[in-house]
Amino acid sequence: MKESFRNRALENIRAAEVLFEQEFFNASANRAYYAAFHAAISAILSIGIEPKIEHKPVHSIFTENYFNR
Repeated sequence: MKESFRNRALENIRAAEVLFEQEFFNASANRAYYAAFHAAISAILSIGIEPKIEHKPVHSIFTENYFNR
């Protein structure tokens, strides 16, 4: 599952780059956000926590485990 979210993150960041180059800035920002979201889920899974796949819980768990220690 961790690898699946990592792959989604990579796909989304590539999509963000393509969209940015085509000057679709809002869509690019959206894909960049989802790249970060999926990368955060992958990072959380790598430390053995299975988060609820929702934005607020992922943000909280990621921040707690990667910034507040």
